[in-house]
Amino acid sequence: MPLTLHITWKFPPDQVSTFYDALRPLQEKLIQEKECLYFNVYEVGQDSGVVRLVEIWDCDMKWMANVRSNGRFNFFLVRFSPF
Repeated sequence: MPLTLHITWKFPPDQVSTFYDALRPLQEKLIQEKECLYFNVYEVGQDSGVVRLVEIWDCDMKWMANVRSNGRFNFFLVRFSPF
């Protein structure tokens, strides 16, 4: 059964484009993973500063926890830290 992740962030509206710039390299890596079935990120409302990410993975929670904890995507956390 696929695993679906919904993540919501709230930023000052003028920082949303900066967030997208930081996210882009991670998104490019994630969609190359064979287990990644779907990846979408969008801003909710016009100029709201609320950004939602939806991921669907062909994996179980144990696999996801292992991938997220092994440091493969730490470069995003470094760029994301200003938020």
